[in-house]
Formats: sequence, structure tokens, C-alpha cells
Amino acid sequence: METQIIEKIRRIEDRLKIKVLYACESGSRAWGFPSPNSDYDVRCIYVHPLNWYVSVLDKKDHLEEPISGDLDISGWDLRKTLGLINKSNSVVWEWLQSPTVYLECKDFSKQLLQMAEPFFSPISGFHHYFSMAKRGNQENEGTSKLKIKKYFYILRPLLAAAWICENKTVPPMRLEDLLKLEKVISSEREVITDLVSQKASLEEGYEIDRIQQVEALIYRLVALCDAKGPGLSSHKGEISDLDQFLRSWVK
Repeated sequence: METQIIEKIRRIEDRLKIKVLYACESGSRAWGFPSPNSDYDVRCIYVHPLNWYVSVLDKKDHLEEPISGDLDISGWDLRKTLGLINKSNSVVWEWLQSPTVYLECKDFSKQLLQMAEPFFSPISGFHHYFSMAKRGNQENEGTSKLKIKKYFYILRPLLAAAWICENKTVPPMRLEDLLKLEKVISSEREVITDLVSQKASLEEGYEIDRIQQVEALIYRLVALCDAKGPGLSSHKGEISDLDQFLRSWVK
């Protein structure tokens, strides 16, 4: 599958006259809880030739390929990516932490992570993840059963929000790293790790009964976030650093 993905990216480069600087896996395969039939969610950061940027009119700054089978490829132009970093968009930090990198120019992700560090805003990241977790929780409120993947779509962002509350840093992308949070006790880690193993052999729509230990963890983390989230700070880096980074990669 990796060979197919790389070949597809090369064809996209040729067709759109772009250069992909970084291509990684996102979604459940990168978060650490895939099912056998999970899609491959490939995300790219790319650049155009210099003249593309010298234009009076705005141009399309993203790509989204038609989904083919279980392959979903999309991406952002580098200027758009840097604009999102300026807004402390949490998705960018997730992509740059992906455990599965299909393509990369030099040490692009390392350089971008270092440059982006001052732009991470704890309050912005917190709201992104906590609102996602609350939305997932509300959608499944009052049900005795839920799809196994729904637990993870609540737990991962909730753990990320709690991570920001406790550490004031960019949260890890992978669930297993988020579970190292001190607020998660060992028995809860074991239950969630077992759920990951179950999901690895089950179809996406499989439903399970609610698990008391997981419910207790969700309740406790929501209380933590409600108490600590509003007091988080907002950071802002220097826009000139973003401009310099853009110029260093556009030829």
C-alpha cells in the first residue's frame, strides 16, 4: 500500500506542477487504533513554483483527491499551512508528529516543528480538542451501546485536552502516548489498550456495551478540563519567522 500511495503522490505532483514536501498518515492508523478496514488518510504539505505565489488573485491552496477504495489523499499548500500555524491550528502539529511518513524533503518536519513551537497556543489547542470530545460525548449520550471507534473519538481528544491543561505543551498524536498522562490510572490504561486490540480485529461499525472504567475516566477528565481549561494562556510567534520559512522552501 505504501508503494501505491507514493506512486499516487508522484502522479499528483506531475499533474498539478507542485512539489510535495511532506506526506504522512493521519486518522485512526496514525492515532494508534485502526480497524482492519480503516481508510488510509494521507495528508500532504506542498509548494508551487515561485511564480505561482506572485499573483494578484488568490488561488486554490489545497488539494483533495477523489476517494479511491480505502485511499483518501488531501493536503495544503505551504503558505496555507503556515497561516494555520499562525492561528495555532492543532491539525498541523498532528501531521508533523505522524508515526508514518510516506515522503519528506530533507528534514522538513523537524524544521517546521522547531519554527512552529512559539506559535502553539494552549488555550486554542485546548478548545479544539475539548469541543471535539464534548461533541462526541453528546452525540452518544443516553445510549447503552456505542460503536467501539466512538469511544476513541471521545477519548483521544479528551486526553489531548487534559494533556494541554496539565503540561501546557503540544499533545502527542498517538493514543498510547496520551495514556501516559498521570491522571490515567494503570487499570484504565489496561482497559483502553485492550479496546485497541479488539478494534484491530473488528469492523468499523462494531458496537460494545459501555465500560464503567472508561466512563469514569471520561467523567474525571471532563471535570479536569472544566476546571483548568479556561485559565490557559495564549501564545503568538513572530510572523516574520513564517515568512522566512516560506521563502526558504519556495524556489
